Amino acid sequence: MAPSPTVLARALVFGLGVAALFAGMAVGASGCGICTRPCPGSMPLDRGMYSIIESPDRPELVGGQVEITDDAFVIAFADADGHEWVVDYTFE
Repeated sequence: MAPSPTVLARALVFGLGVAALFAGMAVGASGCGICTRPCPGSMPLDRGMYSIIESPDRPELVGGQVEITDDAFVIAFADADGHEWVVDYTFE
């Protein structure tokens, strides 16, 4: 006796779902890799003071100042309400 069309359809949907899951995992993992410092392909910034003139993802940073030293990366900016912020990343 042959399986019913409903059972075959469910098996097909399950198989396609599993295939999509593994395809998604493969695509997601393809962008991952072991990154050594400095990351290959990245361009290190020179030490000094910079002004942020464009920031499409974070427009509140435009007009802010960035200071890069051997030990730290500091961003100072004011938000739309006039509050001043300082973000300090210290390297060890």
